[in-house]
Amino acid sequence: MVVGTALVILGIQGRRAGFLGFVAGTGLLVAPPAVMGGYSFDRYEADFVTEFNSEGFYVNTADSIFVPSDPSEKSFQSGAGNVVLDLTGLSPSELEGYEPTLDVSAGDVLIMLPAEQAGTVNVAVSAGEVFASGFGEDVDGSTGGVFVDRTFVIGTGDGYDLSVDVTAGTVQIDAITTDEGEQR
Repeated sequence: MVVGTALVILGIQGRRAGFLGFVAGTGLLVAPPAVMGGYSFDRYEADFVTEFNSEGFYVNTADSIFVPSDPSEKSFQSGAGNVVLDLTGLSPSELEGYEPTLDVSAGDVLIMLPAEQAGTVNVAVSAGEVFASGFGEDVDGSTGGVFVDRTFVIGTGDGYDLSVDVTAGTVQIDAITTDEGEQR
């Protein structure tokens, strides 16, 4: 559909527009939906994460789920789709100095962090929005648009340093309170 519409625009612009006109016309069609498009979860509650099975793994519609059990797991990537990164299973000593990275080309991202652990989250989104909740009014909030760079400093002291890079989509960062070591 996008290619067909781009061809119509190129036809309207005429032969003089050339390749640059084609790229500009296609960009005008693709940019608004990418920046303002619908999101698959509401601002503060992801609907694609619904429950846990008996082993503590998610049972849901997320396309990629990353639950590191060892701090040596540091690089997480997904091409497209709903993505979950859950760091609540790592102990405070494992999270101290932990520097994971998450790269997503397109999609909605839910990051679950332990509420009681200090850390930093650096988020870069080329087109989309970033939300944080559960950390307190100094950290919570949202930012959206094109080329969004946001750093969330959570707590004080040494902790993790998470880097998130999303080309197009929404990033939701949630503080998860653990009850006696259990998730959620």
